[in-house]
Order: sequence, then C-alpha cells, then structure tokens
Amino acid sequence: KTFAESFPVGILGGRIILYGAGKYGNSLYDILAACKDRKVVQWIDRNYENIEETKMTLAGLEALGQVEYDCVLIGVVSEESAQEIRAELIRRGIPAWKIYWLGKREVNQYLVWNQMFRWL
Repeated sequence: KTFAESFPVGILGGRIILYGAGKYGNSLYDILAACKDRKVVQWIDRNYENIEETKMTLAGLEALGQVEYDCVLIGVVSEESAQEIRAELIRRGIPAWKIYWLGKREVNQYLVWNQMFRWL
C-alpha cells in the first residue's frame, strides 16, 4: 500500500473541510492532496486574514459549510484546542458525527508504518 492508501482517510469521506492552516494543518493538506479520492473542498482558519501564503484559498468561520462536504477535519496539534474547535463547530451547526481530529501521534504512526520518516 502507498501512504495515501494507508492513511485513515476512509473515515473522512471524499469532500473534506480542513480547519486550521498552521504547520500541522498544512501537513494534513499535503497528505490529503496525495489521496486520489479525497479533496479539501474548503479550508477554514479563524485567523485567515493574517495568513499570507496558502496552497488554496482560506476562508473564515463565517464561510464554514457553504460548500457540500462529508466531514470537517480539525488540523491542530493540541487535543485541548481541538476540543474547543469541535465545540465551536457544533455551535455553528456542524453535526458532531462529521467532525474528526487526528492527533499528531496517530498521524506520525502512519508515517513510521510506511517508513516515510517525515515527522510532522
């Protein structure tokens, strides 16, 4: 299997909203871009106006869910921050069952398993 085939994207669906455009969010974007059947359809960051260089257009929270999507993937390292973002997403009407967070440790396990020693 290739890395893209072994990364747990199967749970995410084909159309993904990625929340977070920091270093970890960018790494997740790269991983998802390598997956044939997955596409980041929207990239959200609460500080989008302060981020200068991105791989696709960023939007703020007000744009959340204005496109068809299967899930929202939270791209932050901190579990505490991820829980706060999850609560905010739910307050904004995103169903809890459509929200995912993959911790850095879990993602790195896939990188090691595939012997792609590019630590996030």
